[in-house]
Amino acid sequence: RGNHRLALWIVEDSGPESRLTFDQLGRRSSQAANFLRHLGIRRGDRILMLLPNTDVLWEMTLAAMKLG
Repeated sequence: RGNHRLALWIVEDSGPESRLTFDQLGRRSSQAANFLRHLGIRRGDRILMLLPNTDVLWEMTLAAMKLG
């Protein structure tokens, strides 16, 4: 049982769209959190992300929240 409801829908000015469900966003942000953890980033560390408004921005933002 998963949550297949739409969580994120980004529409670019040039036309491309990106849609992620809650399940997809949760899974991808967990993978990103594991990647950051592997780099040595821990709870309380400060990070700076310079990303455009894409699905990666929101995955990384959630990943940082998951790390604390």
